[in-house]
Amino acid sequence: MKCLAKRKEQRYRNVHELRIDLADYLKAAYKKSLAVSSRAGDKRRSVFYCANLATLNASTGDFNEMLKHVDELKNYVDGEMLKLAERMANSFRLILKLSTKCNKNAKVRDINRIYRELKGIVVEEDIIKEMEEDEDLGMVIREMNAELREEEYLDEKHIENLRYFCTKFTEMWIARFLR
Repeated sequence: MKCLAKRKEQRYRNVHELRIDLADYLKAAYKKSLAVSSRAGDKRRSVFYCANLATLNASTGDFNEMLKHVDELKNYVDGEMLKLAERMANSFRLILKLSTKCNKNAKVRDINRIYRELKGIVVEEDIIKEMEEDEDLGMVIREMNAELREEEYLDEKHIENLRYFCTKFTEMWIARFLR
């Protein structure tokens, strides 16, 4: 209803505000699903909420909270899905590390080192290939390496591109996990 409010000042000022409210709603729905899933043995709903909360938190730049929900997600899966969730959580720890490097004190070599680690974790998945072939995501690393040398510090453009990369990588991984 807030999105459809007649008066402009009663609506969301931006998508970020909407995402925060959506995250609050999903947290409440997730907590409610815990009671249901523990009784019924159906954990799919909890997986769905955890994954969507992680995606929302990544899109708002809250990678700490995103990682918390991915770690929770591991409680509701087993077998191959658990192994996949563990690799996803490990890769997201590197995304968190990468996102903290998104500042003017980071050098290109630091980013490339983390990126190589990330590729090592998800080597079994086709996600790196898919990501590097993606027009927008693949451009981030290639462009940075083409424009800057290993010893150079990141500029504003590259910092913004890396933040975008962190968010999109997270969204791609979670979407793949939910398939």
